[in-house]
Amino acid sequence: MVADFSSKRNFFNKNCLKKIFSLNWNGRFCRPFRFTWRSKMIFFLLTVCSALFASPIEERANEAFNEFAEAYARHGHTQYLPDEEITQLGHILEAAHIATMLGAPEEVVVGLLLHDVGRMFAEEDEVEGNAAHYSHDDVGADWAEKWGFPPLTCDCIRNHTLAKVLLCDEDPEYYEALSPISKLSLEVQRKKFSDRRRLGVWKESDTFKAFRLCDDMAKLRALDPLLSPDTTIPSLESYRDMVIRVISGKGGAATNPGWHQKARDWHKMRTKDRASFERFLHN
Repeated sequence: MVADFSSKRNFFNKNCLKKIFSLNWNGRFCRPFRFTWRSKMIFFLLTVCSALFASPIEERANEAFNEFAEAYARHGHTQYLPDEEITQLGHILEAAHIATMLGAPEEVVVGLLLHDVGRMFAEEDEVEGNAAHYSHDDVGADWAEKWGFPPLTCDCIRNHTLAKVLLCDEDPEYYEALSPISKLSLEVQRKKFSDRRRLGVWKESDTFKAFRLCDDMAKLRALDPLLSPDTTIPSLESYRDMVIRVISGKGGAATNPGWHQKARDWHKMRTKDRASFERFLHN
């Protein structure tokens, strides 16, 4: 006679489950899960193990995100620029949202989320309210490099005012679409990038130009969560996991290979009819 070890094993497994989880066994869970001392101990041990074996990179990414979020909690409610009815926080959330809709890679989306972080940390905060922050891009890029963000993200942050100069040089319509205060700061920014080698390196970069166009498009009061409570723009906290992926070197690739050209098309749409563009982003 051959022993039926499989049936004995199944009987043993079922009884173990009954003892551990206090459940009646009939092939499925028969009653709601009860938080017995056994289950609480299991959850406690899982939590401890998760904390003990958390990736150092993930911990650093969370610290970076927390520092960034705290800075915007302190200053994000302030006006972005005197001639733009939008807040600092609203601007970066719109920029990241637009890049996501375009299908840009996550390293670029996070770059747009962080591109003005230098405004929060730079010593020249008062200068920003009068004209433009001529150093906030470098301050922000240095901060991002300190926390281990990838080169593309850091370069986008460092060169987003340079991209404005390049776009003005190649497209008169782009210059005309700038706000008065942005035109005022242009020549000062042009002098900053008088190093022709630096200009030459990025002159053909579609990524930096498209990055800047996302920045320019993200100045819409109707999509500012602090000014329009019914907005559908994702919250700052919703980007935490993406920031962790990007710092970990696992940022998602572009979902639309033609996102650069799409950014140009959207920018022209916004320039021609700002109200229609706002409605377009809402839908």
